[in-house]
Amino acid sequence: MSEITIRRAFESRLKNWADAQTPPIPLAFENIPFDPPSATYLSCFLINANNISFTLDRRHIRYSGIFQINVHVPVNTGAGLPAEIAAALRTIFNPSTVIVQNSANIYVMQPLSIGPSIQEGDFFFVPLSIEYSLDS
Repeated sequence: MSEITIRRAFESRLKNWADAQTPPIPLAFENIPFDPPSATYLSCFLINANNISFTLDRRHIRYSGIFQINVHVPVNTGAGLPAEIAAALRTIFNPSTVIVQNSANIYVMQPLSIGPSIQEGDFFFVPLSIEYSLDS
């Protein structure tokens, strides 16, 4: 159940931010039909790590992993816009962020990291990684 909570928390926070941009930035979710626009858009993924428990009765579970956001821009438009988007997202997913969802506290554990850029077809994309943790 906590993976669902984590996914909803991150996806809704990202969607609210993307919708508030001018113009709004389209967002593709995992395994949901999406027709990519010819302009900038985002895609997001939840990459779960192994769950661990620190207690003998195994009632405590730590859920952790990475919420990845890919910033897609048309090829030959430069890396400036993905860098600007990454900087903006650092403000809403910073290490002091605690996202509360269904009474669960989800912690952003590290500063947002920018991965190596990749060209795929007519798009250039930059992966952004946000490490999270939730204790239940």
